Amino acid sequence: MSRHFRKELKRYYKSISKSLICNNETKKRILKSLTDDINTKIEEGTITSIEDVIESFGTPEHDWGGCGQKVGFPKGSERS
Repeated sequence: MSRHFRKELKRYYKSISKSLICNNETKKRILKSLTDDINTKIEEGTITSIEDVIESFGTPEHDWGGCGQKVGFPKGSERS
């Protein structure tokens, strides 16, 4: 993974963290789940750029505010 991509991911996670309206424990759980899912896809080779991340998981400006919603999973995923 390039240094530029790592910096973009860090910025992506930070933006999402700022958008989440919930307690720190819930925020950490959501971000860990999202990070794990993204890392899995990076290891599989299906994500190679920040554009791929945004296409699969949405923009940092996505409505991440409802911490009870399904968040951090690819579009169409049935995970809860």
